[in-house]
Amino acid sequence: MLDPVLTALLGGAAGALACYVIQNKGWDYHVLPLAALLLLVVAWIVPQRRAWRSKDRLLAVLLGAVVLLALGNQIARGPYRNPLADDLAAFVPEPGMRIAVLSADVAAGFPLVNRTSARWASRYPAHWLVPGAHIRLQRGDCAGQVCRELAEVLDRARGNMVDDLIAYRPERVFIDENRRKLFFGGEPFDYLAFLRRNARFAAAWSSYARIGRRHGYAVWARKCGS
Repeated sequence: MLDPVLTALLGGAAGALACYVIQNKGWDYHVLPLAALLLLVVAWIVPQRRAWRSKDRLLAVLLGAVVLLALGNQIARGPYRNPLADDLAAFVPEPGMRIAVLSADVAAGFPLVNRTSARWASRYPAHWLVPGAHIRLQRGDCAGQVCRELAEVLDRARGNMVDDLIAYRPERVFIDENRRKLFFGGEPFDYLAFLRRNARFAAAWSSYARIGRRHGYAVWARKCGS
């Protein structure tokens, strides 16, 4: 018979498994709660079983195998590293510099902020508003009012990005120029062409010069005195 602690841990593991299945993303970090709870189950079972029966040993081995499978990718990769942030950090030489990243990939922005002690110069952690609306409009996956609403989403996102550029005056702007951008479903997208459709962008962007490119990201610097 299961004791109350083991019952609670197994119940939690079942809930974590259900969450993972319902989310259906396949992302590694979504399975971490399940792996952690199963690890606790194994840690609880081992000292509790003084006389190990064959079914006890089998249960511990099965749970241990599940933990290793769940954590396999993390174990193989080792400690967290972000090569993009490591490379882009060379363009942020001083702590406290204001930076902005034009990308739908959240892993491109705040790892760089943390790596360089920079200040974030945008209202968004990543530009997630853009890909969904862009994809549907490009593929004609809308009609009438829905198309107009999607266009309004893009207009609002574009206006906010220009507002932030003017208000925060980032000293470095990193722009995703990868041909296949994350979340865009293979649809081509050019951030600068997108922003040029706002009448205020040209004047604001005249203060910037391109200074490099790493991992598909163009690097723009605000000109001295501008």
